[in-house]
Formats: sequence, C-alpha cells, structure tokens
Amino acid sequence: MFNLTKKQTIIMVILIVVIALIIAGNIFLFINYQYRQRQAKINADIQKIQDLINQGKLPEINIESLKSQGLEPEALNLAETAIKQYKEEQKKEAEIPLTTAEKTQIEIMETLTNYNSLNPQSRFDTEQKIITLREKSIPALASLIDNPDATYRNLAYNALFQIAYKSKEKKPEIIPILKQGLGDSDLSNQAQAAANLVVLSEKEGIPVLIQSLSNKNWMANSEPPELIFAFSYSILTQRTGQDFKFDQMAWQKWWDENKNNLHWDENRKKFTI
Repeated sequence: MFNLTKKQTIIMVILIVVIALIIAGNIFLFINYQYRQRQAKINADIQKIQDLINQGKLPEINIESLKSQGLEPEALNLAETAIKQYKEEQKKEAEIPLTTAEKTQIEIMETLTNYNSLNPQSRFDTEQKIITLREKSIPALASLIDNPDATYRNLAYNALFQIAYKSKEKKPEIIPILKQGLGDSDLSNQAQAAANLVVLSEKEGIPVLIQSLSNKNWMANSEPPELIFAFSYSILTQRTGQDFKFDQMAWQKWWDENKNNLHWDENRKKFTI
C-alpha cells in the first residue's frame, strides 16, 4: 500500500520509538507522582494516629470512625495494633494486685471526694479517717503537699502532724515532709506547718511564726476562726516560754540571739535556753 524507501522506513521506526518512549516516560512520571502522593497521605495519616497515641487518646479512637475519614490501610493497621496493645496492657494491669500503698492512696482519694472544707464536721471526719490509716497514709499525704489546692495541702499538714505526734517511730519520716510547708504559697498553710513543726520540737518553724505576727488574714479551716498573727503568737508563747506580745522586732531579736542555744524540753513540751 505504501511504498516507503529504506530511509523513510528507518525514520518511521525512529519516530515510533521516540513517541513510545515519550508515552512511557509520561506514564512513569504519572505513576511516580501518584505513588508519592499516596506515600505522603500514608505518612500524614500515620502521624495523625501517632499524635493520638502520644496524647493518650487511645481509649477514644474508633476504628470505624477512622475508616469513614478515608485513612490509608497502613494507618488503620497502626491504630488497630496500638488499640490491641493498649487493651492487653490494661488487662495485665487489672490482673496485678494493688499494693497496700496503692490501696491506701485510692482510699484517701475517695475520702477526699466527699471533703468539704467549709464544713467543720466534714473537715474533722475526713482528717480522722485519714489519721486512722496511720503510717500507711504517709505516702498519699506526702503527694498532697504538691496539690494546687491549698485546702488539701492544709489537710495533709494537719494529718501528718497528728500521725507524727502519736508515733515517734514515724516522726523522722514525716518531719522533712512538713518542712516543705514552710515554703507553702499560702501564708496560712505556712503558719500551720511552722506551728506543727514547733510542737514536734523542730525549731525551724519559729522564724516563720515570727514573720506571721504581721499577718492579719484568717487561718484557713480554723474552728473557731482565728487570725494568723494571733495563732502564731499563741504557739510562740506556749512553746518558747517567752512573751514579747506582738512585737515582731523583739521576737526576731530574741531568735537571733538564742536560736543556736535552744533545746527542747520533752517534759515541759517547750524550748528552753
């Protein structure tokens, strides 16, 4: 039909090969583009699942919901694997018996659920219930020292004080915890912790009580209500045998001159020089 010369035939073949190569190249570029696009989506979907895992939201992950969002199979597999591992870990934890300390922590937290700082009877009942746990409650009470709620910290100081007062064996363990209260951000708690320490024969609380003599705010959870300076004055006079009234400078002078010579008289329950 076509009478092509040899030269024309060669040119035709070359053109066909070139066109084929161009088409093949475009197909390759398209496939590569599609691959890279899918890989990017896979990576984005996997990162989304990883973020949920890192944020501790495994219990909230719903596989069906993720499928409806069009997540890639690789990301869905990661989610399913993570959920499976999480459930297995939860099951193992449920099978591990709680230690005495853990049981006590749970008991104290349950007690605090019903704690009403504005109700004197509630404060008393909660404190007494915790105190009955005695040394078992010390770790849980120590953790309350870091609680952002000043009311719970106050409860911890008082409960720890009563345990230490009744148990000489546990006093060395409790004193360092109570000393943290000297730096409490709540000035009422500072005074309370200082008073607790002084009554337990620790003179480090005395300078804090002296500083509190100028504080005209109310003591937290005090029944009957008492001003901080009056509370501090009462502890200072009872436990030092001194009485400089509310003269803060006189108290400070006495402390500076005698702090190194103070000794606790166990029989009289006060400091002597």
